[in-house]
Amino acid sequence: RTRLPRSDMGRWTWRLAVVLGTAGYFGRALLFGIVGWYVTGAAIENDPSQGQGVDGSVRLLAGSGAGPPLLWLLAITLVLYGAYMFVEARYRRVG
Repeated sequence: RTRLPRSDMGRWTWRLAVVLGTAGYFGRALLFGIVGWYVTGAAIENDPSQGQGVDGSVRLLAGSGAGPPLLWLLAITLVLYGAYMFVEARYRRVG
């Protein structure tokens, strides 16, 4: 929020930017948490083949019981993050 000039944005645009940014950064944190979960599990088990990147972690998550709803949530929040990046690209202070 400190990089966006509130004075250059309308009230509605500012609220939209805050909501998109909050939800988007939540999605990024969720994605990093999922990947970290599987990497930590591989470290605890001392089995490097269990360590997965983003693709492998999402595939493993998709096969679990709560996977599909969690993947939908993740997808929606990452789309919101992308939308926030457009708002930030338009309004961000440079320099």
